[in-house]
This record gives sequence, C-alpha cells and structure tokens, in this order.
Amino acid sequence: MNIDYIKKWMQGIRRITVKKLNVEVLFAYYLEEKDVSKLLVHHFDVDKKIEESMVGRLKKAFSDKKLKEYDLKEFNLIENNDKTFYECSKKRFSNLEKGIKSLEKDSSKEFLANDLSNTVSAIVKITYDNTTNLLFIGINNFNALKSKRLSSGFIGNVSNHSLSKIDDDNLIFGMGKRIDCVYFSDEEVFIVNPEGKSNFEKIFLLDEEYRRKAEKFANELKNYSDTLVNVENLSNDLYGGVNSKKPFVDKMLAKMSEADKKKKLNQILNDKEEFKKRLSDIKQFKKDPKFKEKFNGLKVDENNGTMTYEEENIYPFLAVLADRPKESILLREKELGS
Repeated sequence: MNIDYIKKWMQGIRRITVKKLNVEVLFAYYLEEKDVSKLLVHHFDVDKKIEESMVGRLKKAFSDKKLKEYDLKEFNLIENNDKTFYECSKKRFSNLEKGIKSLEKDSSKEFLANDLSNTVSAIVKITYDNTTNLLFIGINNFNALKSKRLSSGFIGNVSNHSLSKIDDDNLIFGMGKRIDCVYFSDEEVFIVNPEGKSNFEKIFLLDEEYRRKAEKFANELKNYSDTLVNVENLSNDLYGGVNSKKPFVDKMLAKMSEADKKKKLNQILNDKEEFKKRLSDIKQFKKDPKFKEKFNGLKVDENNGTMTYEEENIYPFLAVLADRPKESILLREKELGS
C-alpha cells in the first residue's frame, strides 16, 4: 500500500454523503480471559448523527493536510515518529490474524453496558464501494475504572442495544476523538496513527506476542556464547522470574528476531573478524559525550572479539545488538535510532 491508495479512498469518502455509506458502530471487548482468539464484538443501533460523528473522525484522521505532510512507513516495534502513518500487514503478527478473525464472528450476546471494564476499543465499520474497513477508536478510560458494576445513570448513553448522544459535545464517557488505526480488509493491512500505536498494540495483545518472540530469540542467542559472553544468562534474567517483565526489552528482542534482521546479525556474529571491526566502532561510539555515561558499563573487548552481557547493562547490550546507535550523515551526530 502507498499514501496514494489512502488518498483515493478518502476522496471517495468525502465525495458522498453519510447516507450512502453503510456505517456500523461496535465495541470490542474481552471477558475475564484475555485471549485474542476470544476477542468479542457487540453491535449497537445508532442514528445518523452518530454515523456522521464517526465519519467526521475519519476525515480528521486522514485530512488532506495530513496525507500531504505525513510519511507512510512499515510498522516499527520501537519507532514512533510524529507525522508518520505506519503500515502493518495482518500477516506480520499472529495476534492480528486471530483478532481480525474473532471480530468477523457474529455479535456476542454476553455484552453488558454496566460492565465496561474489559472493553478495549470502539470500532466503526464502514462499507463503501464494496469494501469494508474497520476504524478503531480508543476508550482507555473504561479500563481505568476500578468498579466493574457501573450505574446506568453514570454512563447514560450506553445501553445493551444502542448508543446515543455521540457528537463533538456529547461523547460517550471514555471514547476518544482520535482514530487509532484503520484495517483495510481488501489489502489486509492496518494503517496506524502515530498517537494510536499503544492502543493498536493493546487491542490485539501484541505485547504478549512480542514477549513470546523475545523469549525465543533470547534462547537462540545462547548459540553465540563464545562471542557474547554470559549471554546464556539473558533468557533467565528476563523470563525466568515472575517480576522480570521489561516491555521495551521485549520489543527490542522481538524486532531483532524478524527474519531479515536476524539473518544479518547471525552473519556478523559468525564472522569473527567482521565482529571485531564492529566492536571497534562500538568502542568509538562509547566515547561520544552524549552517550558515554549510558554505554560506559558495556564491556567490549575488540582484541578477543567479545562483548559481555550483564543484567545491569542489559539496555546498552541489546541496543548495540539491535543496531540502535546511529550517526547522522550530515551532522555526524550520534543518536539512538530505531
């Protein structure tokens, strides 16, 4: 997909009235067990004002100005730049495939308007020109509520069967005005807004998938214990205990586990002389005043061609393996890139 595809789609949306669009409003939610293959969806009866409000959100999310100024890049587990839409194939993560399959099932009869604690997103289903796309709108505040039983008067515009009074002045409690991401069913891809990345990951429990991928890759790194000293302890430090969760580390490792990046890393780690050269570059990077303190504890031995893992220096160790340190071409300034 490219930005022109989105432009063409939005041009079609803007040309026709809401009456000619088939608009449905749903809530996606979990019951007690958070399993993406059991993500449930509930349909609501809505009036034209609500439909217009939801389409208005879409027009703001992909305005002509944004489509002109924003880049479109492949979804990056770590990077999250302003003015960048991120494209993510449904096939890239198994949780996305399972989640979409769940959302395509019939409406659940288990939804209760007075128990919104496990609701993860509002979904606007728009059918236009024989294509159905899903707009995901975050509703974080529902999950922040401590009480599971809420009086109908507290959320008076949500019932078991209908939504009411949703416009710019009368929003459902907790429903945001921003569209976090759009699923294009014909292309089987998501387009994620930079501000909607965390909700996109939360809806489809991607952090769980990142962690599975990360743990597997951490175990694979044990094959390089002659080059990466003590790396056999990495997996146990991260995944051997109940309280060892480090989401950002999971993302770094999961990103490194992707086929193209893993192939390149394996090639370097298997080439002793090349790895020594890279270690020399790392040693020079460590001298930069901006990162001297952050990378000071990282043990690099370019003569023996080894780099040592230590739990207290896990971030710089993985940052180097993930190729995060960068140097700008023009200014030669060093930074931690994606």
